[in-house]
Amino acid sequence: MAEVVRPGIERAAAGIISRIVEPHRPALDLVLLAVLCYLPAVWLRDLWNPDEPRYAEVVRVMGARGDYVLPHLNGEVYGEKPPLFFWLGAMAGRLPGVPAESGPRLISALAGLGTLLLTFRLGRRLADARTGWLAALVLATSSMFLVHASSGVIDGTLTFLVVAALSVALRAREASSPVLWAMFYLLAGLAILTKGPVGLAVPAGVLLLLSVREEGLPGAVASHAVWGTLLMAAVAAAWLVPAIAQGGREYADVILFKQNVGRAWQSWHHKEPVQFFLKVFPASFFPWIVVLPTALYGAWKARASQRAASLGLAWFVFTFVFFSVISGKKTRYLLPLFPAASLLVALELRALLPEARRVRSALRDSIPLAVSLAIVALGGLVLAAAPFGMAGRLIARTQGLAPDQLAGLLWYTRAPGALLVALPGLVLVALGTAGLAWILRDRRASLGCLMGGWILAVIWAQWVGVPALDLVKSARPLAAAVSRAVGRDGDVALYREGYAGIFNVYLEREQLPVISGVEKIVAFAMEHPRGAIISTAEDLERLRGRLELETIVPCRRLGADTVCASRPAAVQPSRTSRE
Repeated sequence: MAEVVRPGIERAAAGIISRIVEPHRPALDLVLLAVLCYLPAVWLRDLWNPDEPRYAEVVRVMGARGDYVLPHLNGEVYGEKPPLFFWLGAMAGRLPGVPAESGPRLISALAGLGTLLLTFRLGRRLADARTGWLAALVLATSSMFLVHASSGVIDGTLTFLVVAALSVALRAREASSPVLWAMFYLLAGLAILTKGPVGLAVPAGVLLLLSVREEGLPGAVASHAVWGTLLMAAVAAAWLVPAIAQGGREYADVILFKQNVGRAWQSWHHKEPVQFFLKVFPASFFPWIVVLPTALYGAWKARASQRAASLGLAWFVFTFVFFSVISGKKTRYLLPLFPAASLLVALELRALLPEARRVRSALRDSIPLAVSLAIVALGGLVLAAAPFGMAGRLIARTQGLAPDQLAGLLWYTRAPGALLVALPGLVLVALGTAGLAWILRDRRASLGCLMGGWILAVIWAQWVGVPALDLVKSARPLAAAVSRAVGRDGDVALYREGYAGIFNVYLEREQLPVISGVEKIVAFAMEHPRGAIISTAEDLERLRGRLELETIVPCRRLGADTVCASRPAAVQPSRTSRE
């Protein structure tokens, strides 16, 4: 009986795999990669300054107040961002097993996965499956995309909506489908609810460039623009109208003008020169920046014959120029062009494979690949050698580390922690060296070594490197120590405006007063003699020249700053406070 049943079961299983699993194998592989690379941050680390704790606090206060129309931060209306990302973060934070503060981070991870899948489908549809697969892998392992797919910030979600809108619009252009165009405008409306008009500007600008190139300027004016604009405006107005009704004219001025027109033309914050992104983009697209220059050149030559090259070039150029012209700049603003850059790099890497049969110099083709493999090998060598003295000496000399931080970092410099650093480093050395050895004989194997090396590096960074960095990036231990020192309901103030919102989420305080100057510090201490003032060590030293202060919580490193909690010594409380 078993001899009859077993072959039938095996045939049925093989049929299921061939019909269901195999057609979706690339997508399933990307899901697994995203799970390994992006989801660990949901549980393995705390919130990192400055934006993660602020956004988590906005989400927490939304739930505490029951007000999902007007976001609030540190007791004031938060008018810097629309609310869609916060809504999604609030929903994700209620899922079983997900820490409430990590809800926004889970949304970023899911948005990162969605962007990978869309990039794969774009590359497959415009070129072939291998190009789509390479584009997704390049995107998944590029440095800034990795950071933002595992961080509770807005830009990863914006990027997903931009790519989704572009993907739908490209299909709508081919099929002349009003339904698909309606989907485009709905997605653009959601992107506006995520980060303002930039959610429309990027996909609309790319489509305009493509239309002008392919159809001329008259053809770029679509007949459905009026109803599409109304549909998109309706999506944004569904929140904006009640928000302005509740927040008043002041809120309308901030959300409509200051945060959009003001940042674009005369930014008061993060104002940078036009060439700013030329300096910061190479590091943010590491390691694939090595291949990008030749990829851009190849796409320019192939723009007339390759749809993928034409789209990638228009997408990359428009987005880079658009954000360069805007007055306010941050490195992560360029994240929506990363799928385009990854598609261009994938086209270049695809051309290196034997079946592409592109007739060019083997040596010239191999240079970007060889440099990338050399970086893998060199990075692995540094990683393998780090635990044996070098890292320990550097950590020991670092200023501002609390004893637990120093002990935690030094754990990685001796067994068994050192094995988590040295062994992956040795594997990277082996992969980089093997890839260099095969580069002229078997480029497919060489490219496989490169991809395998970077995927290993990314997974190691998320499972080992990030928890180690959390020791010096998390505000949770300092907030817990402050809470113990002043009591659960004790008074806490901030000396720096920039810390507003950062400590609220861990102290569970909707508002922490921001004070500055000796007089205000003394007044706070007289009213709250058992309170604490959070400041940097530098601020503390400057204040000690004019005021006697006692440190009530040991200083500890928090990102780039050493942060302390103190209170004035020998200040008599006021009569009201004594009563």
